[in-house]
Amino acid sequence: MSLSRTAGWIPSSFRSPEDESDPNLNRKPIVLDVLGPDFRTSLLGTDLKLVLHANPSQVSVTRPKLTTTANTERGRVRWHYGQAVAQFSMEGATGGFVRMYAGLTGLASMARNIPSRRETIAYERYRDLLALFRNNACVYSSRGTPIHYGVIVVTYDGASYRGWWSSFTSAEDASRPYQFTVSADLQVREERRVARSPA
Repeated sequence: MSLSRTAGWIPSSFRSPEDESDPNLNRKPIVLDVLGPDFRTSLLGTDLKLVLHANPSQVSVTRPKLTTTANTERGRVRWHYGQAVAQFSMEGATGGFVRMYAGLTGLASMARNIPSRRETIAYERYRDLLALFRNNACVYSSRGTPIHYGVIVVTYDGASYRGWWSSFTSAEDASRPYQFTVSADLQVREERRVARSPA
């Protein structure tokens, strides 16, 4: 998705998905992509990869161990099944619903030609993330049944996590009228990390 906007938009914190590889910027955006059924080909391409308007306030990767414990007549028995499916979780805010020449706006729709929050880049990024969760890397037929299954890729700080969304929660609080609070969990099928040796 192109991050360049016309007049009236407050620019995003990130210019493109390639911000992390630029040593002059010192930025680490969270980049979301969709891979096709072969789990290798990007369906979005470089220009359409989703970059969040503002990074989450908290990112965590959980790798639980599967163990079962049972008490018997002669003591305690513990079974070890190895590592369970990892989970990538992120929590944060959408960023402020700000329009150029209008400032912060909490209006849900346009009234008396006053710009609403729907015309802000933070709201657009929120809707993109919601659509990414709703489709969950699937392509649907005209009947509404999935015909292709892809995989979601979340890239952050040199690591990529491939899997599918398991939950997505957004909340609107009256005490914070100019942004949404968002949390999402990704069940990780595969994790890849780039190893960098010191120069």
